[in-house]
Amino acid sequence: MTRDPAGRDVSLGERRLALGAAIATVVLWASAFVGIRAAGRVLSPGSLALARLLVGTVALGLLVAIRRQPLPRRADIPGLIACGVLWFGAYNLLLNQAERTVDAGTAAMLVNTGPVFIAILSGLFLREGFPRRLTVRRRTVV
Repeated sequence: MTRDPAGRDVSLGERRLALGAAIATVVLWASAFVGIRAAGRVLSPGSLALARLLVGTVALGLLVAIRRQPLPRRADIPGLIACGVLWFGAYNLLLNQAERTVDAGTAAMLVNTGPVFIAILSGLFLREGFPRRLTVRRRTVV
């Protein structure tokens, strides 16, 4: 047995399951842009965003029901709605519309540079700074 970063014992089966989940996630994420491009030929950007929302709602709803997760507090609902509309709604509509004119590889590259821009903008405008771990690359000796 090995230990995970939190110090818990992890069996070989759990490690294989985690690896399988990671591989499935990467393959599905990478193929999503091609799928959006193909579906965009038949569905409007709004219809495609609604379909993705419904699939996500069913999947997460089942997960919450199986795990018996508590519902969010009433005070958290406006923030959740804002995140849902701005992130899921706007992001999906814009991505679906953009993929009608931009190829899937370019769309994937643009979307996946988002975290870099978020880190730069939060460092500048939110005054979060730039931690040394973020900006300094470690040298590896071979």
